[in-house]
Amino acid sequence: LSVLPVADRRELKIYPLTENQRARQITLATLPAELSDIKLVTGQSGQELLVWAAPEQHSAFAELLKQLDQPLTNPAIVPKSYSLKVQSAATVTTLLTAEFPTVQLTVNTAGDELTVLASPDQHARIAERIAEFNAELPSKPELLVESYAVDGMTAVALQQALLPLLGTAQTTLDSQGERLLVRADAETHAELHQMATALGAKPAAGRQKVVLAYPLEHAAATNVKLLLDQIVRDATVLADDKLRQVVVTGSLETQAQVKAAIDQIDRTGTVRQAAEIRSYDAGQLTASALLTTLQAMWPNMQLTVDGVSNQVVASGTPEEHEQLEAAFEQLTMAPGGDAQLAKTYSVPFGEMSTLPSVLKQLAPRALISSDPVSRTVTVWATPPQQKLVEQALEALNQTARDAQQPATYMVKPTQVLAIQTSLRTLFPAAVSTSDPTTGQLVVVASQDVQSRIASVVEMLSNGAGADEATTKVFTFDPKQVELSNILVALKSTIPAQVRLESNPANHTLLAIGSAEDLERVSEQVQRLIEQMPSPDTMSSVVYPLRHANP
Repeated sequence: LSVLPVADRRELKIYPLTENQRARQITLATLPAELSDIKLVTGQSGQELLVWAAPEQHSAFAELLKQLDQPLTNPAIVPKSYSLKVQSAATVTTLLTAEFPTVQLTVNTAGDELTVLASPDQHARIAERIAEFNAELPSKPELLVESYAVDGMTAVALQQALLPLLGTAQTTLDSQGERLLVRADAETHAELHQMATALGAKPAAGRQKVVLAYPLEHAAATNVKLLLDQIVRDATVLADDKLRQVVVTGSLETQAQVKAAIDQIDRTGTVRQAAEIRSYDAGQLTASALLTTLQAMWPNMQLTVDGVSNQVVASGTPEEHEQLEAAFEQLTMAPGGDAQLAKTYSVPFGEMSTLPSVLKQLAPRALISSDPVSRTVTVWATPPQQKLVEQALEALNQTARDAQQPATYMVKPTQVLAIQTSLRTLFPAAVSTSDPTTGQLVVVASQDVQSRIASVVEMLSNGAGADEATTKVFTFDPKQVELSNILVALKSTIPAQVRLESNPANHTLLAIGSAEDLERVSEQVQRLIEQMPSPDTMSSVVYPLRHANP
Protein backbone atom coordinates (compact mmCIF):
# COMPACT_ATOMS: atom_id res chain seq x y z
CA LEU A 1 0.00 0.00 0.00
CA SER A 2 2.91 2.35 0.55
CA VAL A 3 3.69 2.41 -3.17
CA LEU A 4 0.18 3.56 -4.13
CA PRO A 5 -0.23 7.29 -5.09
CA VAL A 6 -1.69 9.68 -2.53
CA ALA A 7 -5.38 10.28 -3.05
CA ASP A 8 -6.30 13.70 -4.45
CA ARG A 9 -7.58 15.83 -1.53
CA ARG A 10 -8.65 18.85 -3.63
CA GLU A 11 -12.24 19.96 -3.67
CA LEU A 12 -14.28 22.61 -5.55
CA LYS A 13 -15.68 25.69 -3.81
CA ILE A 14 -17.54 28.72 -5.15
CA TYR A 15 -16.66 32.17 -3.76
CA PRO A 16 -19.03 35.13 -4.45
CA LEU A 17 -17.09 38.35 -5.19
CA THR A 18 -17.88 41.77 -3.80
CA GLU A 19 -17.48 44.97 -5.84
CA ASN A 20 -14.13 45.73 -4.18
CA GLN A 21 -12.87 42.17 -4.83
CA ARG A 22 -13.90 42.36 -8.50
CA ALA A 23 -12.03 45.66 -8.85
CA ARG A 24 -8.85 43.99 -7.50
CA GLN A 25 -9.36 40.59 -9.22
CA ILE A 26 -6.39 41.20 -11.50
CA THR A 27 -4.06 40.79 -8.50
CA LEU A 28 -5.05 37.07 -8.30
CA ALA A 29 -3.02 36.38 -11.42
CA THR A 30 0.04 36.06 -9.16
CA LEU A 31 -0.53 33.87 -6.05
CA PRO A 32 1.75 32.86 -3.15
CA ALA A 33 3.81 29.65 -3.51
CA GLU A 34 1.47 27.58 -1.33
CA LEU A 35 -1.43 28.49 -3.65
CA SER A 36 0.39 28.20 -6.97
CA ASP A 37 -1.19 24.85 -7.93
CA ILE A 38 -4.84 25.75 -7.34
CA LYS A 39 -7.24 26.17 -10.28
CA LEU A 40 -9.24 29.43 -10.67
CA VAL A 41 -12.24 29.80 -13.00
CA THR A 42 -14.38 32.95 -13.27
CA GLY A 43 -18.04 32.16 -12.78
CA GLN A 44 -21.25 33.56 -14.24
CA SER A 45 -21.05 37.26 -15.26
CA GLY A 46 -17.82 37.66 -13.30
CA GLN A 47 -19.78 37.77 -10.02
CA GLU A 48 -18.23 34.57 -8.56
CA LEU A 49 -15.02 32.59 -8.58
CA LEU A 50 -14.73 28.77 -8.80
CA VAL A 51 -11.66 27.40 -6.94
CA TRP A 52 -10.28 23.80 -7.06
CA ALA A 53 -7.88 23.34 -4.09
CA ALA A 54 -7.03 21.40 -0.95
CA PRO A 55 -8.79 22.26 2.37
CA GLU A 56 -5.80 24.15 3.82
CA GLN A 57 -5.44 26.03 0.51
CA HIS A 58 -9.12 27.00 0.62
CA SER A 59 -8.54 28.51 4.07
CA ALA A 60 -5.56 30.53 2.85
CA PHE A 61 -7.43 31.64 -0.31
CA ALA A 62 -10.48 32.74 1.71
CA GLU A 63 -8.19 34.87 3.90
CA LEU A 64 -6.67 36.41 0.75
CA LEU A 65 -10.11 37.35 -0.63
CA LYS A 66 -10.97 38.90 2.72
CA GLN A 67 -7.93 41.18 2.47
CA LEU A 68 -8.97 42.23 -1.06
CA ASP A 69 -12.40 43.30 0.18
CA GLN A 70 -11.21 46.77 1.28
CA PRO A 71 -12.86 50.10 0.28
CA LEU A 72 -11.46 51.79 -2.83
CA THR A 73 -9.96 55.26 -2.36
CA ASN A 74 -10.52 57.42 -5.53
CA PRO A 75 -10.12 61.23 -5.51
CA ALA A 76 -13.34 63.12 -6.21
CA ILE A 77 -13.49 64.59 -9.75
CA VAL A 78 -15.67 67.71 -9.91
CA PRO A 79 -16.41 70.25 -12.71
CA LYS A 80 -15.78 73.96 -12.30
CA SER A 81 -16.00 76.98 -14.63
CA TYR A 82 -13.48 79.82 -14.90
CA SER A 83 -13.86 83.22 -16.59
CA LEU A 84 -11.36 83.98 -19.38
CA LYS A 85 -10.37 87.52 -20.33
CA VAL A 86 -7.62 86.65 -22.82
CA GLN A 87 -7.66 87.21 -26.58
CA SER A 88 -6.83 83.58 -27.47
CA ALA A 89 -8.53 80.86 -25.42
CA ALA A 90 -6.60 78.22 -27.39
CA THR A 91 -3.34 79.44 -25.81
CA VAL A 92 -4.77 78.90 -22.31
CA THR A 93 -5.98 75.37 -23.06
CA THR A 94 -2.63 74.45 -24.61
CA LEU A 95 -0.68 75.62 -21.54
CA LEU A 96 -3.04 73.95 -19.05
CA THR A 97 -3.03 70.64 -20.96
CA ALA A 98 0.76 70.58 -20.89
CA GLU A 99 0.84 71.17 -17.11
CA PHE A 100 -2.22 69.05 -16.17
CA PRO A 101 -2.44 66.22 -18.73
CA THR A 102 -5.12 64.29 -16.78
CA VAL A 103 -7.74 67.05 -16.58
CA GLN A 104 -10.48 67.68 -19.16
CA LEU A 105 -10.88 71.22 -20.59
CA THR A 106 -13.79 72.73 -22.57
CA VAL A 107 -14.11 76.31 -23.89
CA ASN A 108 -17.47 77.84 -24.84
CA THR A 109 -18.16 79.28 -28.29
CA ALA A 110 -17.52 82.87 -27.26
CA GLY A 111 -14.14 81.91 -25.77
CA ASP A 112 -14.79 83.68 -22.46
CA GLU A 113 -15.51 80.67 -20.19
CA LEU A 114 -13.40 77.57 -19.45
CA THR A 115 -14.94 74.45 -17.88
CA VAL A 116 -12.49 72.08 -16.10
CA LEU A 117 -13.10 68.53 -14.82
CA ALA A 118 -10.44 67.78 -12.14
CA SER A 119 -9.78 67.01 -8.47
CA PRO A 120 -10.03 69.72 -5.76
CA ASP A 121 -6.23 69.94 -5.47
CA GLN A 122 -5.89 70.40 -9.21
CA HIS A 123 -8.66 73.02 -9.22
CA ALA A 124 -6.73 75.10 -6.69
CA ARG A 125 -3.61 75.13 -8.88
CA ILE A 126 -5.63 75.71 -12.08
CA ALA A 127 -7.38 78.73 -10.51
CA GLU A 128 -3.96 80.28 -9.78
CA ARG A 129 -2.80 79.66 -13.36
CA ILE A 130 -5.93 81.19 -14.91
CA ALA A 131 -5.55 84.30 -12.73
CA GLU A 132 -1.97 84.64 -14.02
CA PHE A 133 -3.09 84.14 -17.65
CA ASN A 134 -5.82 86.81 -17.35
CA ALA A 135 -3.26 89.25 -15.96
CA GLU A 136 -0.31 88.56 -18.29
CA LEU A 137 -1.71 87.42 -21.67
CA PRO A 138 -3.19 89.91 -24.20
CA SER A 139 -6.76 90.71 -23.22
CA LYS A 140 -9.74 90.24 -25.53
CA PRO A 141 -10.67 93.44 -27.44
CA GLU A 142 -13.89 95.13 -26.40
CA LEU A 143 -16.80 94.40 -28.74
CA LEU A 144 -18.94 97.38 -29.79
CA VAL A 145 -22.36 97.42 -31.47
CA GLU A 146 -22.86 99.97 -34.28
CA SER A 147 -25.42 100.39 -37.06
CA TYR A 148 -24.72 100.94 -40.78
CA ALA A 149 -27.01 102.28 -43.50
CA VAL A 150 -26.34 103.50 -47.07
CA ASP A 151 -28.85 105.47 -49.13
CA GLY A 152 -30.17 103.47 -52.06
CA MET A 153 -29.08 100.08 -50.65
CA THR A 154 -31.11 97.55 -48.70
CA ALA A 155 -29.74 96.08 -45.50
CA VAL A 156 -29.30 92.70 -47.23
CA ALA A 157 -27.35 94.26 -50.13
CA LEU A 158 -25.19 96.20 -47.67
CA GLN A 159 -24.43 93.00 -45.74
CA GLN A 160 -23.34 91.27 -48.96
CA ALA A 161 -21.10 94.21 -49.88
CA LEU A 162 -19.44 94.27 -46.43
CA LEU A 163 -19.18 90.47 -46.15
CA PRO A 164 -15.39 90.24 -46.89
CA LEU A 165 -14.68 92.68 -44.01
CA LEU A 166 -17.02 91.19 -41.39
CA GLY A 167 -14.87 88.17 -40.49
CA THR A 168 -16.10 86.80 -37.14
CA ALA A 169 -18.28 89.83 -36.39
CA GLN A 170 -21.91 89.25 -35.40
CA THR A 171 -24.56 90.90 -37.62
CA THR A 172 -28.30 91.55 -37.33
CA LEU A 173 -30.61 92.91 -40.04
CA ASP A 174 -33.18 95.65 -39.39
CA SER A 175 -35.34 95.31 -42.51
CA GLN A 176 -37.76 98.07 -41.48
CA GLY A 177 -35.12 100.70 -40.85
CA GLU A 178 -32.84 99.29 -43.59
CA ARG A 179 -29.99 99.13 -41.06
CA LEU A 180 -27.26 96.59 -40.48
CA LEU A 181 -26.26 96.09 -36.83
CA VAL A 182 -22.71 94.83 -36.33
CA ARG A 183 -21.00 93.69 -33.10
CA ALA A 184 -17.21 93.74 -33.57
CA ASP A 185 -13.99 95.30 -32.29
CA ALA A 186 -12.90 98.88 -32.98
CA GLU A 187 -10.49 97.93 -35.79
CA THR A 188 -13.19 96.07 -37.72
CA HIS A 189 -15.63 98.96 -37.23
CA ALA A 190 -13.07 101.39 -38.68
CA GLU A 191 -12.78 99.32 -41.86
CA LEU A 192 -16.57 98.93 -42.10
CA HIS A 193 -17.08 102.69 -41.74
CA GLN A 194 -14.55 103.33 -44.50
CA MET A 195 -16.28 100.90 -46.86
CA ALA A 196 -19.78 102.21 -46.03
CA THR A 197 -18.61 105.77 -46.76
CA ALA A 198 -17.25 104.66 -50.13
CA LEU A 199 -20.51 102.87 -50.93
CA GLY A 200 -22.57 105.94 -50.08
CA ALA A 201 -20.47 108.37 -52.15
CA LYS A 202 -22.49 109.92 -54.96
CA PRO A 203 -21.10 109.47 -58.49
CA ALA A 204 -20.10 112.45 -60.59
CA ALA A 205 -22.84 114.31 -62.43
CA GLY A 206 -21.75 112.77 -65.71
CA ARG A 207 -21.92 109.26 -64.24
CA GLN A 208 -25.43 109.53 -62.77
CA LYS A 209 -27.89 107.31 -64.59
CA VAL A 210 -30.90 108.71 -66.46
CA VAL A 211 -33.73 107.03 -68.37
CA LEU A 212 -34.41 108.01 -72.01
CA ALA A 213 -36.72 106.58 -74.67
CA TYR A 214 -35.65 106.48 -78.34
CA PRO A 215 -38.38 106.15 -81.01
CA LEU A 216 -37.56 104.00 -84.05
CA GLU A 217 -38.70 104.58 -87.64
CA HIS A 218 -37.28 101.67 -89.60
CA ALA A 219 -35.48 99.11 -87.39
CA ALA A 220 -37.23 96.64 -85.07
CA ALA A 221 -36.87 97.40 -81.35
CA THR A 222 -35.79 93.83 -80.51
CA ASN A 223 -33.02 93.90 -83.13
CA VAL A 224 -31.81 97.30 -81.92
CA LYS A 225 -31.65 95.98 -78.33
CA LEU A 226 -29.47 93.03 -79.42
CA LEU A 227 -27.04 95.40 -81.15
CA LEU A 228 -26.96 97.88 -78.25
CA ASP A 229 -26.24 95.09 -75.74
CA GLN A 230 -23.07 94.31 -77.71
CA ILE A 231 -22.02 97.93 -78.30
CA VAL A 232 -22.81 99.53 -74.91
CA ARG A 233 -21.98 97.45 -71.83
CA ASP A 234 -22.82 99.82 -68.94
CA ALA A 235 -26.48 100.44 -69.88
CA THR A 236 -29.81 98.66 -69.39
CA VAL A 237 -31.87 98.44 -72.60
CA LEU A 238 -35.58 97.51 -72.83
CA ALA A 239 -37.25 96.91 -76.22
CA ASP A 240 -40.91 97.76 -76.96
CA ASP A 241 -41.88 96.45 -80.42
CA LYS A 242 -45.48 97.61 -79.99
CA LEU A 243 -44.55 101.28 -79.47
CA ARG A 244 -41.47 100.96 -81.76
CA GLN A 245 -39.04 102.34 -79.20
CA VAL A 246 -36.18 101.33 -76.91
CA VAL A 247 -35.80 102.59 -73.33
CA VAL A 248 -32.21 102.98 -72.09
CA THR A 249 -30.98 103.51 -68.51
CA GLY A 250 -27.43 104.84 -68.27
CA SER A 251 -25.16 107.84 -67.72
CA LEU A 252 -25.17 110.90 -69.99
CA GLU A 253 -21.98 109.67 -71.62
CA THR A 254 -23.60 106.30 -72.27
CA GLN A 255 -26.74 107.95 -73.63
CA ALA A 256 -24.60 109.86 -76.15
CA GLN A 257 -23.10 106.58 -77.37
CA VAL A 258 -26.58 105.01 -77.58
CA LYS A 259 -27.94 107.99 -79.57
CA ALA A 260 -25.08 107.80 -82.07
CA ALA A 261 -25.52 104.04 -82.44
CA ILE A 262 -29.30 104.30 -82.97
CA ASP A 263 -28.80 107.02 -85.61
CA GLN A 264 -26.60 104.59 -87.53
CA ILE A 265 -28.87 101.56 -87.03
CA ASP A 266 -32.29 103.17 -87.65
CA ARG A 267 -31.77 104.23 -91.27
CA THR A 268 -33.49 103.45 -94.56
CA GLY A 269 -31.68 100.73 -96.44
CA THR A 270 -30.23 101.63 -99.84
CA VAL A 271 -31.51 99.82 -102.90
CA ARG A 272 -28.74 98.54 -105.13
CA GLN A 273 -28.87 100.02 -108.61
CA ALA A 274 -29.14 97.89 -111.72
CA ALA A 275 -25.85 96.39 -112.87
CA GLU A 276 -24.16 97.48 -116.13
CA ILE A 277 -21.38 95.83 -118.13
CA ARG A 278 -18.49 97.94 -119.40
CA SER A 279 -14.95 97.28 -120.59
CA TYR A 280 -11.79 99.24 -119.79
CA ASP A 281 -8.54 99.31 -121.74
CA ALA A 282 -5.48 98.64 -119.56
CA GLY A 283 -3.18 100.55 -121.93
CA GLN A 284 0.49 99.92 -121.19
CA LEU A 285 -0.37 97.78 -118.16
CA THR A 286 -1.27 94.08 -118.10
CA ALA A 287 -4.96 93.59 -117.46
CA SER A 288 -4.49 90.24 -115.69
CA ALA A 289 -2.01 91.82 -113.25
CA LEU A 290 -4.53 94.53 -112.32
CA LEU A 291 -7.42 92.12 -111.78
CA THR A 292 -6.51 91.05 -108.20
CA THR A 293 -6.06 94.64 -106.97
CA LEU A 294 -9.20 95.95 -108.65
CA GLN A 295 -11.34 93.05 -107.40
CA ALA A 296 -10.18 93.71 -103.82
CA MET A 297 -11.14 97.40 -104.11
CA TRP A 298 -14.60 96.65 -105.59
CA PRO A 299 -15.64 93.27 -104.17
CA ASN A 300 -19.28 93.74 -105.27
CA MET A 301 -18.31 94.06 -108.94
CA GLN A 302 -17.67 91.10 -111.23
CA LEU A 303 -14.36 91.60 -113.05
CA THR A 304 -12.92 89.44 -115.82
CA VAL A 305 -9.96 89.85 -118.21
CA ASP A 306 -9.96 89.72 -122.01
CA GLY A 307 -6.39 88.67 -122.73
CA VAL A 308 -6.63 89.24 -126.50
CA SER A 309 -7.61 92.92 -126.25
CA ASN A 310 -5.90 93.50 -122.85
CA GLN A 311 -9.15 94.82 -121.39
CA VAL A 312 -10.97 94.42 -118.09
CA VAL A 313 -14.67 93.60 -118.39
CA ALA A 314 -16.65 94.81 -115.35
CA SER A 315 -20.26 94.35 -114.19
CA GLY A 316 -21.57 96.76 -111.54
CA THR A 317 -23.68 99.81 -110.71
CA PRO A 318 -23.15 103.17 -112.47
CA GLU A 319 -21.56 104.60 -109.31
CA GLU A 320 -19.08 101.71 -109.14
CA HIS A 321 -18.29 102.16 -112.85
CA GLU A 322 -17.52 105.84 -112.24
CA GLN A 323 -15.04 104.93 -109.52
CA LEU A 324 -13.48 102.19 -111.65
CA GLU A 325 -13.18 104.52 -114.66
CA ALA A 326 -11.44 107.15 -112.53
CA ALA A 327 -9.03 104.48 -111.32
CA PHE A 328 -8.17 103.45 -114.91
CA GLU A 329 -7.60 107.10 -115.84
CA GLN A 330 -5.06 107.44 -113.06
CA LEU A 331 -3.44 104.11 -113.93
CA THR A 332 -3.08 104.82 -117.65
CA MET A 333 -2.08 108.50 -117.39
CA ALA A 334 1.47 109.57 -118.27
CA PRO A 335 4.13 109.07 -115.55
CA GLY A 336 4.59 111.98 -113.14
CA GLY A 337 3.64 113.11 -109.64
CA ASP A 338 3.61 110.89 -106.56
CA ALA A 339 3.33 107.14 -106.95
CA GLN A 340 0.05 105.61 -105.79
CA LEU A 341 -0.20 102.44 -103.72
CA ALA A 342 -3.00 100.01 -102.96
CA LYS A 343 -3.24 98.90 -99.31
CA THR A 344 -5.81 96.88 -97.41
CA TYR A 345 -6.59 97.70 -93.77
CA SER A 346 -8.42 95.57 -91.21
CA VAL A 347 -11.28 97.36 -89.40
CA PRO A 348 -12.35 95.44 -86.24
CA PHE A 349 -14.83 98.16 -85.18
CA GLY A 350 -17.13 100.67 -86.92
CA GLU A 351 -19.87 100.90 -89.54
CA MET A 352 -18.44 99.56 -92.82
CA SER A 353 -21.07 101.17 -95.09
CA THR A 354 -20.32 104.75 -94.00
CA LEU A 355 -16.59 104.36 -93.36
CA PRO A 356 -15.46 105.07 -97.00
CA SER A 357 -17.33 108.39 -97.05
CA VAL A 358 -15.70 109.42 -93.76
CA LEU A 359 -12.22 108.52 -95.04
CA LYS A 360 -12.94 110.36 -98.32
CA GLN A 361 -13.10 113.61 -96.35
CA LEU A 362 -9.53 113.02 -95.14
CA ALA A 363 -8.18 111.79 -98.50
CA PRO A 364 -10.48 113.19 -101.22
CA ARG A 365 -8.30 111.97 -104.13
CA ALA A 366 -8.05 108.41 -102.82
CA LEU A 367 -10.07 105.48 -104.14
CA ILE A 368 -11.61 103.70 -101.15
CA SER A 369 -13.65 100.51 -101.10
CA SER A 370 -14.96 98.53 -98.10
CA ASP A 371 -15.82 94.84 -97.69
CA PRO A 372 -18.35 94.30 -94.84
CA VAL A 373 -17.88 90.51 -94.94
CA SER A 374 -14.14 90.49 -94.21
CA ARG A 375 -14.29 93.91 -92.46
CA THR A 376 -11.45 95.33 -94.56
CA VAL A 377 -10.94 98.63 -96.40
CA THR A 378 -8.84 98.82 -99.59
CA VAL A 379 -7.34 102.24 -100.37
CA TRP A 380 -5.65 103.35 -103.63
CA ALA A 381 -3.82 106.60 -102.88
CA THR A 382 -0.48 108.35 -102.55
CA PRO A 383 1.73 107.65 -99.50
CA PRO A 384 0.70 110.89 -97.68
CA GLN A 385 -2.97 110.04 -98.17
CA GLN A 386 -2.32 106.46 -97.07
CA LYS A 387 -0.74 107.87 -93.91
CA LEU A 388 -3.85 109.96 -93.16
CA VAL A 389 -6.14 106.96 -93.69
CA GLU A 390 -3.94 104.76 -91.49
CA GLN A 391 -3.95 107.33 -88.66
CA ALA A 392 -7.74 107.72 -88.87
CA LEU A 393 -8.33 103.95 -88.70
CA GLU A 394 -5.93 103.61 -85.76
CA ALA A 395 -7.74 106.40 -83.89
CA LEU A 396 -11.08 104.68 -84.59
CA ASN A 397 -9.82 101.33 -83.29
CA GLN A 398 -8.27 102.94 -80.20
CA THR A 399 -11.53 104.72 -79.34
CA ALA A 400 -13.46 101.46 -79.63
CA ARG A 401 -10.94 99.62 -77.48
CA ASP A 402 -11.14 102.30 -74.76
CA ALA A 403 -14.91 101.87 -74.49
CA GLN A 404 -14.69 98.45 -72.80
CA GLN A 405 -11.47 96.85 -71.64
CA PRO A 406 -10.67 93.80 -69.53
CA ALA A 407 -8.51 93.85 -66.41
CA THR A 408 -7.14 90.99 -64.33
CA TYR A 409 -6.90 91.12 -60.53
CA MET A 410 -5.09 88.55 -58.35
CA VAL A 411 -6.72 88.02 -54.96
CA LYS A 412 -6.54 85.37 -52.28
CA PRO A 413 -8.23 82.13 -53.50
CA THR A 414 -10.25 82.02 -50.27
CA GLN A 415 -11.63 85.54 -50.95
CA VAL A 416 -12.33 85.41 -54.69
CA LEU A 417 -16.04 84.44 -54.45
CA ALA A 418 -16.83 87.01 -51.74
CA ILE A 419 -15.01 89.81 -53.62
CA GLN A 420 -16.75 88.91 -56.90
CA THR A 421 -20.15 89.05 -55.13
CA SER A 422 -19.30 92.50 -53.71
CA LEU A 423 -18.19 93.80 -57.14
CA ARG A 424 -21.41 92.59 -58.77
CA THR A 425 -23.40 94.43 -56.11
CA LEU A 426 -21.38 97.67 -56.40
CA PHE A 427 -20.89 97.63 -60.19
CA PRO A 428 -23.79 95.71 -61.79
CA ALA A 429 -22.80 96.90 -65.30
CA ALA A 430 -19.35 95.31 -65.11
CA VAL A 431 -18.91 91.75 -66.39
CA SER A 432 -16.66 89.53 -64.25
CA THR A 433 -15.46 85.94 -64.12
CA SER A 434 -13.22 84.22 -61.58
CA ASP A 435 -11.05 81.16 -60.97
CA PRO A 436 -11.34 80.06 -57.28
CA THR A 437 -8.32 77.79 -57.70
CA THR A 438 -5.79 80.51 -58.62
CA GLY A 439 -7.58 83.54 -57.20
CA GLN A 440 -7.70 85.22 -60.64
CA LEU A 441 -10.54 87.72 -61.21
CA VAL A 442 -11.16 89.11 -64.74
CA VAL A 443 -13.42 92.18 -65.04
CA VAL A 444 -14.61 93.86 -68.27
CA ALA A 445 -15.56 97.52 -67.78
CA SER A 446 -14.69 101.07 -68.83
CA GLN A 447 -11.45 102.69 -67.72
CA ASP A 448 -13.22 104.90 -65.17
CA VAL A 449 -15.02 101.94 -63.62
CA GLN A 450 -11.81 99.86 -63.65
CA SER A 451 -10.04 102.46 -61.47
CA ARG A 452 -12.87 102.31 -58.90
CA ILE A 453 -12.90 98.50 -59.03
CA ALA A 454 -9.13 98.39 -58.41
CA SER A 455 -9.46 100.47 -55.23
CA VAL A 456 -12.35 98.32 -53.95
CA VAL A 457 -10.45 95.06 -54.67
CA GLU A 458 -7.41 96.37 -52.82
CA MET A 459 -9.55 97.37 -49.84
CA LEU A 460 -11.34 94.02 -49.69
CA SER A 461 -8.13 92.01 -50.12
CA ASN A 462 -6.50 93.73 -47.13
CA GLY A 463 -9.61 93.48 -44.88
CA ALA A 464 -10.26 91.44 -41.75
CA GLY A 465 -11.02 88.27 -43.71
CA ALA A 466 -7.70 88.18 -45.58
CA ASP A 467 -5.42 85.26 -44.93
CA GLU A 468 -1.67 84.98 -45.26
CA ALA A 469 -1.66 82.96 -48.43
CA THR A 470 -0.46 84.64 -51.65
CA THR A 471 0.40 83.66 -55.21
CA LYS A 472 3.31 83.92 -57.59
CA VAL A 473 3.53 83.16 -61.31
CA PHE A 474 6.65 81.68 -62.94
CA THR A 475 7.09 81.85 -66.73
CA PHE A 476 9.43 79.38 -68.47
CA ASP A 477 11.01 79.20 -71.91
CA PRO A 478 9.35 76.24 -73.72
CA LYS A 479 12.60 75.64 -75.65
CA GLN A 480 14.59 75.17 -72.44
CA VAL A 481 12.16 73.84 -69.82
CA GLU A 482 9.55 71.07 -70.01
CA LEU A 483 6.73 72.25 -67.75
CA SER A 484 5.70 68.78 -66.57
CA ASN A 485 9.29 67.88 -65.61
CA ILE A 486 9.90 70.99 -63.56
CA LEU A 487 6.50 70.53 -61.86
CA VAL A 488 7.49 67.03 -60.68
CA ALA A 489 10.91 68.26 -59.53
CA LEU A 490 9.42 71.13 -57.53
CA LYS A 491 6.80 68.99 -55.74
CA SER A 492 9.58 66.84 -54.27
CA THR A 493 11.59 69.80 -52.91
CA ILE A 494 9.09 72.44 -51.77
CA PRO A 495 6.90 72.50 -48.61
CA ALA A 496 3.81 70.29 -48.75
CA GLN A 497 1.46 73.20 -47.97
CA VAL A 498 2.41 75.01 -51.20
CA ARG A 499 -0.03 74.40 -54.06
CA LEU A 500 1.20 74.32 -57.67
CA GLU A 501 -0.99 74.80 -60.77
CA SER A 502 0.47 74.58 -64.32
CA ASN A 503 -0.88 76.20 -67.51
CA PRO A 504 0.61 74.58 -70.66
CA ALA A 505 -1.14 77.17 -72.87
CA ASN A 506 1.21 80.01 -71.85
CA HIS A 507 3.90 77.80 -70.25
CA THR A 508 3.46 79.26 -66.76
CA LEU A 509 3.40 77.82 -63.25
CA LEU A 510 1.27 79.30 -60.44
CA ALA A 511 2.35 78.78 -56.81
CA ILE A 512 -0.06 79.41 -53.89
CA GLY A 513 1.23 79.66 -50.34
CA SER A 514 2.65 81.99 -47.72
CA ALA A 515 5.25 84.62 -48.58
CA GLU A 516 7.99 82.61 -46.86
CA ASP A 517 7.09 79.41 -48.72
CA LEU A 518 6.96 81.22 -52.07
CA GLU A 519 10.44 82.59 -51.43
CA ARG A 520 11.68 79.00 -51.08
CA VAL A 521 9.86 78.05 -54.28
CA SER A 522 11.58 80.92 -56.14
CA GLU A 523 14.97 79.70 -54.93
CA GLN A 524 14.23 76.13 -56.07
CA VAL A 525 13.02 77.32 -59.50
CA GLN A 526 16.15 79.43 -59.98
CA ARG A 527 18.36 76.51 -58.92
CA LEU A 528 16.62 74.10 -61.35
CA ILE A 529 16.90 76.54 -64.28
CA GLU A 530 20.63 77.07 -63.59
CA GLN A 531 21.22 73.30 -63.59
CA MET A 532 19.53 72.80 -66.96
CA PRO A 533 21.78 72.80 -70.07
CA SER A 534 21.67 75.65 -72.57
CA PRO A 535 19.29 75.15 -75.54
CA ASP A 536 22.26 75.63 -77.90
CA THR A 537 23.99 72.54 -76.47
CA MET A 538 20.93 70.30 -76.77
CA SER A 539 20.25 68.17 -79.82
CA SER A 540 17.60 65.76 -81.06
CA VAL A 541 18.40 62.17 -82.09
CA VAL A 542 15.95 59.56 -83.41
CA TYR A 543 16.46 55.98 -82.19
CA PRO A 544 14.58 53.26 -84.12
CA LEU A 545 13.11 50.33 -82.15
CA ARG A 546 12.86 46.83 -83.56
CA HIS A 547 11.04 44.92 -80.87
CA ALA A 548 10.27 47.14 -77.84
CA ASN A 549 7.11 49.23 -77.56
CA PRO A 550 7.90 52.97 -77.26
